[in-house]
Amino acid sequence: MNTKEQRAQELRSGRYLIAILAAMLHQKAVPPLPEGMTWQMVYNVARYHSLDSMVLAGVEPMVRQADPALYADWNKRRSMNMVQTLTQISEQQRLVEAFSKAELPVLLVKGGALRVLYPSPNYRQMSDVDILTSKEDTARAEKLLVELGYQEPEKDRAQENETSFFLPPYMSVELHNSPVNPQDPRAPYYEDIWTKTVENPALPHVFHLRTEDEYLYLLVHFIKHYDDAGIGIRQVMDVYLYQQAYGSSMDAAYLAKETAALGIDTMRTAIEQLAQLCFSGEEPPEEPDALVREMEEVCLLSGIYGSTQSRSVRMMQKVQQAGGNGAGWKLRYLWRRLFPPLEELYRRYPKARRAPWLVPYYWLCRLLDGDYWKKRFLNEIAGMHDEK
Repeated sequence: MNTKEQRAQELRSGRYLIAILAAMLHQKAVPPLPEGMTWQMVYNVARYHSLDSMVLAGVEPMVRQADPALYADWNKRRSMNMVQTLTQISEQQRLVEAFSKAELPVLLVKGGALRVLYPSPNYRQMSDVDILTSKEDTARAEKLLVELGYQEPEKDRAQENETSFFLPPYMSVELHNSPVNPQDPRAPYYEDIWTKTVENPALPHVFHLRTEDEYLYLLVHFIKHYDDAGIGIRQVMDVYLYQQAYGSSMDAAYLAKETAALGIDTMRTAIEQLAQLCFSGEEPPEEPDALVREMEEVCLLSGIYGSTQSRSVRMMQKVQQAGGNGAGWKLRYLWRRLFPPLEELYRRYPKARRAPWLVPYYWLCRLLDGDYWKKRFLNEIAGMHDEK
């Protein structure tokens, strides 16, 4: 199977996955398995998008009857996901209570604030819980997490604005001191995110974003991952469920003003149209525009937050869009691969973040990385050729 055929198969599997999810959200019968598709293919794409627990709830009788062995494996994974979900819920409560008691301001962001929108909390699978403190409180927050039993990470693996802590066997916490990366063009907008929050009356020093600002951050987070390496179906469903829950009560004028301030007007419209296209359960009144269709394909192919392959594809697409379809795009792409943005270099060589004077050395390491140039880069170019 060549790249083009594999892409077509992945798109078909992804669209059936969306049909299952839309049916479940609207309490309708799940459509039957399409001809030529197997339940193993459905399971694979559901796992790729971290939606396997929700999907199994919708197709359980069909899978149990058609493929008992697969059902046993799938159900076992659902049980593991449930244990992780229950651990995260109870541990999140322990965390916010500890931060409140320590009089240490904390803000819950991302999945921890979205899980309540799903029909069942275990449907919104999460690899970690994200919490945010101010830069001034970061050291105190890290100390508190260690006191609560979390393992301190290796320092050279910490991101510039986030640090990962782990509590065996299932609990991971991402501690942020900024809601976006400092290099993100929207970083100035979020310099003081605390002005957009409301304090929990039952837990002093525990904050959550106002409804409109939570939605804006959801969009900003979506766009960040979409631009970087692609983003998956689950995040599209997040937008749809948020719109369903709060769309009619949000301040439209405020959203329009802040969307303009963030510079995301076009992307916001496209994301909302994509969410409706995928999960409304209705045929669109007219064919979605090219950007929405492009976003649909990117989301179907990218998995939960993109992969190394989807990151390369997104980069190639952006290089082509910026310079047309002539032969020169491959040279521009090669240059981008030789000298990538610093964040990409840091992902491959984490120590470069804490020793920026060594960045030229790590660029040299990348230039001499024969495994990458012989395998990945040639495959990336070949893959793009197959798609054209």
